[in-house]
Amino acid sequence: MDIESHPRLADWLRRGAAAASFIVALMGVAGLAGWAGMKAGSALGFVLAAVSLWFLRHDADKRSETQRAIGNTTGSLVLVLGLLALSEYAFGWNSGFDHLFHAAPASAPDTSPGRMAPITGFDFVMIGLALLLFNVQIQNHFWPAQLLGVTASLISLIEILGYVYGASLPGITDQTRMPLHAAIGFLLLSTGVLWAQPNRGLMSVFVSDSAGGEMARRLLPAAVLIPAILGGSRLWMRQAGLLHDVETEVAALMVVTMFVFGVLIWFNAQWLYRADMKRKRVEEAFSKERYLMNTLMDNIPDHIYFKDRQSRFLRINKSMAKLFNLHDPSEAVGKSDSDFFTAEHAEQARRDEQRIMETGNALRGKEEKETWPDGTVTWVSSTKECLRDERGHIIGTFGISRDITARKHAEERLRKHTAELHHKNEQIEEEMKMARELQLALLPQEFPRLPRNATPRDSALRFFSFYHPTGSVSGDYFDVFPLSDTSAGMFICDVMGHGVRAALVTAMMHAFVQDFNARAGDPGALLTEVNQGLATILKQTGTTLYATAFYLVADIARGRLLYANAGHPSPLHLHRRTEQVEFLRTNGKTGPALGLFKDAKYETSERPIEAGDILLLFTDGLFEVEGRDDEQYTQDKLLAAVRKRVKLRPAELVRDVLAEVKEFSVHKEFDDDVCLIGAEVERLVPPDATTAAPQTTVAFPS
Repeated sequence: MDIESHPRLADWLRRGAAAASFIVALMGVAGLAGWAGMKAGSALGFVLAAVSLWFLRHDADKRSETQRAIGNTTGSLVLVLGLLALSEYAFGWNSGFDHLFHAAPASAPDTSPGRMAPITGFDFVMIGLALLLFNVQIQNHFWPAQLLGVTASLISLIEILGYVYGASLPGITDQTRMPLHAAIGFLLLSTGVLWAQPNRGLMSVFVSDSAGGEMARRLLPAAVLIPAILGGSRLWMRQAGLLHDVETEVAALMVVTMFVFGVLIWFNAQWLYRADMKRKRVEEAFSKERYLMNTLMDNIPDHIYFKDRQSRFLRINKSMAKLFNLHDPSEAVGKSDSDFFTAEHAEQARRDEQRIMETGNALRGKEEKETWPDGTVTWVSSTKECLRDERGHIIGTFGISRDITARKHAEERLRKHTAELHHKNEQIEEEMKMARELQLALLPQEFPRLPRNATPRDSALRFFSFYHPTGSVSGDYFDVFPLSDTSAGMFICDVMGHGVRAALVTAMMHAFVQDFNARAGDPGALLTEVNQGLATILKQTGTTLYATAFYLVADIARGRLLYANAGHPSPLHLHRRTEQVEFLRTNGKTGPALGLFKDAKYETSERPIEAGDILLLFTDGLFEVEGRDDEQYTQDKLLAAVRKRVKLRPAELVRDVLAEVKEFSVHKEFDDDVCLIGAEVERLVPPDATTAAPQTTVAFPS
């Protein structure tokens, strides 16, 4: 597993390698110009090595072919230059290469004034090989260039410390010793070789963001500097006369070394302890999160999965393993959808995942149809996202899918039921339309005229009506029929409830009124017969139902009204001559609604009428209207509204009263079925003034 580099450290080291190559190039150019007292061969080698390092320090994928060629060529020349110098010392021959450059300074006389020291040539060989093998890797992440660079740096450190301590290696003379500036140059070059690619080999540990990398960064500088400082201190103390014998020097050096390294080890141990505690806390937190994650993966009924860039499974949860008929989720690792689904479904899923990785846009809540090899079809709701690594790079996809097969089947059944219900509703609507037409056909299509031979203008009793069902059919019903040339019956009823059941009862009421026309001259007797018939039928059906009704006989020959009430709202009697309006109350107690009590008896009441009177019969839908703040319109408000308009013609009176009630309503409309019938007494007709004639009727719409 790769460990990330320490933040910014790798970049600093690369910049340090570039700076080292630049400094060495300046040293070489200065040497060739004769400014630094450097031998020409060494100066040329430093320039070539600096150029090679400058072009080879880039990553292989960022380095052009020209840069690679220049780097390898100059590195080869550095190797040749070092080998040439060593061969001259080894075989005692003079290649003549030294005479191509100017002679060395007079302060350093030599038989070969331009020849570099043998140790310098050896370091050039090490650096040249390191540059030639800069991008060569041997197994186990071993980079030979780094080992060669370390070797060259050790040799240069020995020479630098020799100059600092005023000592040299045995057998080395001033003529064969590496100059100080050359040692510094080699140290910079070897450091540049190591730092140019800090993520390789030995340097990868040094720059890693790990405990080992932190330890290396703490101890390696100390391992180089502390011995050098202790050695210099020992030498200074000896020269100052503070140390007089070897035993004392060794003892003092050992004690100081143990103390310094003991302190160093103690501080690093403290750091390691804190780092280990932090690591343990992180591991515990990670372990807890992993436990929670595994608990979720093992128990959630939804299907969770992770895939690589090739749409191969990296991990699935137990629910998905069960879906695939696998004993263990690990059996799905490395497989794809094509191993479990049909090719068509697998290809569609792969295209979706590739699009997600290309665009970075998630797919959420997509309903997918899954077709299995055995032909089985299931449905899932899928959400898919990009799977990213710690650096934010897309490395695959992950997702969660929920089985919605049962829901889809329920939706399909619902669609079928909805279609069937829609069809049935259409049939019911057609039937209700026919029922409405039939119910309207039961209502009077034209009103009688009295006497029968009268023209519409000359009729002594003029009828009018308003009929407003809130539904397709209504529970309100009325009828107007002639009894003689001077009398007519007016019947109105309101059946409990709404809809078809109430409409059927109104049809029964129509039949009863027609069947009992022999009793039509006596309102109380008629309502008694209708009640017995209705109660008998309702008892047989076991239905609790009732209807309020009011029946009135207007006799314009005798100038009287005969009427009976079965729990119905009292009609209004308008006296136009005296401008009075009153309710038509019964002489005794109002009878019960029809259909409740079979043996109920209804009394007939009588009241006089005169020319100009108006009679208004209506159902409770006209006044049971809710206004603002739950206020009801009530019969008293209706009485007041009619009283204000008592002088108006019937059509205008009805129109204005209906408008007032609607305006009072919070919905600006009637809440219930409304039925209103009325009669205006144009004149009274003596009995001997009538003759037989064909009957015609007229009605004006509301």
